[in-house]
Amino acid sequence: MKSVNPGPNGNGIVYIGSFNSNIVDSYFDQAAFVKNVPRSKDTNSLRFHNVTFNTNSSTCPPVVVFSQGLRVTNALFNGVDGPSLNDGLAVVSSDASGKLGILGSDSRVDSSDVAGGTNRMQVTASAFVTGGSNVNVFNGVSKSQFSGCRFSSSGRAFNDIHHCSISNCSFRGTGREAIYRSGSTGGAVSTITGCTFKDFGSNAGEPAIRFDSSQGHRVVVANNAFRSTNGSANDIVLENNARRIVVTGNWARDGIEATVGSATIGEPRFVAPKVVGNSTNPVGFSRATPVLPSGTGSANATANRNAQGAWVYHEGGSGVTINSFGTTTTLNTDPSPVFVPRAGEIWFESSAPSAWDWWWV
Repeated sequence: MKSVNPGPNGNGIVYIGSFNSNIVDSYFDQAAFVKNVPRSKDTNSLRFHNVTFNTNSSTCPPVVVFSQGLRVTNALFNGVDGPSLNDGLAVVSSDASGKLGILGSDSRVDSSDVAGGTNRMQVTASAFVTGGSNVNVFNGVSKSQFSGCRFSSSGRAFNDIHHCSISNCSFRGTGREAIYRSGSTGGAVSTITGCTFKDFGSNAGEPAIRFDSSQGHRVVVANNAFRSTNGSANDIVLENNARRIVVTGNWARDGIEATVGSATIGEPRFVAPKVVGNSTNPVGFSRATPVLPSGTGSANATANRNAQGAWVYHEGGSGVTINSFGTTTTLNTDPSPVFVPRAGEIWFESSAPSAWDWWWV
């Protein structure tokens, strides 16, 4: 099916009222508005397969979908000639005027989703392209899965994620971060794995991935590859006290910035992020060594408020005591070096060292 400039004034209106609808092998030129009301316990209530949505409108995204339970395969959402508004490339919302961006993913919509207005979505082998200036692909994605997709955006590909899985996707040419998470929606419990990021941050040298400060993100970023020539200082940025994040196994040309200011010491659920085993930014001795303790006992503990554990080489210290995730142990010997985990502490019960050096790994 091919539909060109459908609806009044070419704004495009397609209304689907049945449950479990399929749109296949179709092309929509200018925006298509699709409405499908979900039913409790239905499987995916709306499916797109081999569908293209194209627009050069400066006021409408390529598609606005009113739906819960959405599956997309082999689709193209092309807004390279528009829209110029920062309203997202595609919208899944109960209110088109809000232009919230796509929300939501899994294969079922249950009664709690319907009552709570939660949209769920699975997207596979699809492409998303935006034009204009600072136009995001998705604004606020919740409970969604993306696999094998391609993104090119003048803004962000994902402007906030929540309970999402993003795997084996390609991000090439984004004006800002490819993926940004504010954390304002609470813990994410999300994964970003096996993706490639190239030429991101063309607006002002933004990183490929950024996590907002002072939030518990619960995110794993693993086995991705990054390369940009747009002046990005870092490929991944974890802003101050962005907690509960594991970043490992990534090839990051410009490295990873993790600023940890006030990580909760000793508590496993609230500790600093873990940034280890990546291709660049080995810390080693490059970080400033903490000031020597002025006395003995836990009142003179030194905390490791960083995203890596550290080996501490000390001279003359005895009664070595380590607080590791809430478990405090005084060692029977006084080894040097001794390992202090991230968000852990070290102090000396008998005598403080006269000198020490810290090596972060």
